Amino acid sequence: MWLGSLNTGRASLFICSVEDGNKWDMYWSDSGISDQFFQQMKLYQKVNHFPGMYLITRKNQLSLHLKKLARHLPEEYDFFPETWTLPTETYQLKEHVVENPN
Repeated sequence: MWLGSLNTGRASLFICSVEDGNKWDMYWSDSGISDQFFQQMKLYQKVNHFPGMYLITRKNQLSLHLKKLARHLPEEYDFFPETWTLPTETYQLKEHVVENPN
């Protein structure tokens, strides 16, 4: 078994191999991973990202999707504070501040 790491500038890669350099167990990336990459993976191979992960890891996307879920399931999604995405929702934020001065 050997362990190795490589920093490509765009992404970091960590490989753990039992047999040879063509077979890896774990792929670590600082950026997203393509759908094509996932399709070529073996069942035993693991990665630290999945397609579309940015939809919950970027604050603006997380806010957008939590608010959508809260509209459909208000009782289940009442655990996060009121949130505004700027500059898109600047007007709504100003309106809220005027209506709730404290």
